[in-house]
Amino acid sequence: MKLHRWAPILGTVLGAAGLYTYLNAGPSIQTVVDPGFEPIRHIHKHICGLHGYGYDMNRVVTAHHYCSHPNEHICQCVIYDNDTKDARLIGIEYIISEELYNKLDPEEQKLWHSHVYEVKGGLITCPNIPTMAETEIMKFLIKSYGKTIHTWQVDLGHDIPIGLPNIMMAYTQEDPCFQKAIHDRDAKYLVDRRALIKNRQDLKEPMIHPNADSWSKGNNKLRLVLSETKDISESSSSTNVKSLTTPTSGITSDARGALQESTTIGSNTTTPKVATSCNDQEESLTEPNE
Repeated sequence: MKLHRWAPILGTVLGAAGLYTYLNAGPSIQTVVDPGFEPIRHIHKHICGLHGYGYDMNRVVTAHHYCSHPNEHICQCVIYDNDTKDARLIGIEYIISEELYNKLDPEEQKLWHSHVYEVKGGLITCPNIPTMAETEIMKFLIKSYGKTIHTWQVDLGHDIPIGLPNIMMAYTQEDPCFQKAIHDRDAKYLVDRRALIKNRQDLKEPMIHPNADSWSKGNNKLRLVLSETKDISESSSSTNVKSLTTPTSGITSDARGALQESTTIGSNTTTPKVATSCNDQEESLTEPNE
């Protein structure tokens, strides 16, 4: 009987203690308590890489990807500007297998980038995991293609996301613009880019689809713009966001001409663009001293 009288009070105390533990616990405990965190619980990869703006690859952004695998062909990542508790959510990236990429419409393929140079050139790494485990991740990435959208231009010092989302691309060759970002990464995680390159030298390089990495083939207008379109069925105007590389069906004749002029990609494109406006010098990529 005495225990029965104290039960409500005991329940209140235990409930308060449980709530306090939940609110102050890390994500791993919260996902067990609250099944609503299930998608987050399956994020199990941290990939640190670099992105450039599709229309201006001189602008380099360090991107921390936190990724999950819904299936063997798709990897989906949320992107932060750093790996601290106050990190800002700046974008997303979808990574798909070569098999899925080859099934995409040619115009869609131009929005995706390869990961071959990022892997072989030591531009991406998985911090704080054994080399053997990282190598297994790189085996998937080197054959994959990514589609990346950033919503927050942190490189411009914005306090909040401003403007339209941006299509981001990956670097496909050595560039002076990302040297400082690589140096800072190596110092933070105590890694050596030259060692990463050496560890991955036996990874076989796949053939890169010619439609991927379109920025490097002269398409320097990979960005979203707002355009006014008219809904003929309802005789009303609406504002839509359209990619400058989307198919031109359904677009007014005037807009179609401007769009086609902006998205010419093919045999007459220029050679891959190499940034020359950055002051940082390229580092030697010779093997590290044993």
